[in-house]
Amino acid sequence: MRYRYLYAYNMKKVLYGNQCVTDVTRHYGFEYIPAFNSAEERRNDLEIWFHNFITNTAITFKHGFVWKRKVKKRIKYCAESSGDFNG
Repeated sequence: MRYRYLYAYNMKKVLYGNQCVTDVTRHYGFEYIPAFNSAEERRNDLEIWFHNFITNTAITFKHGFVWKRKVKKRIKYCAESSGDFNG
């Protein structure tokens, strides 16, 4: 299955690398990836915003308007259950 990607600036908020979070986001059909510039692929803020807007819209049509709230709640649960919670 191919997953959509959402760029994230703060990887601590999305617990990048946590298997529980990866499972949750894959259930919703996407994964978070870092929004940092690399030598191979240059990105600017407008491109990232536009990409995330299109991806958010597609996920909203598939999972409803409250998908983001559900994902954040499950990420918080993953953080607390795995010990990654930072306050």
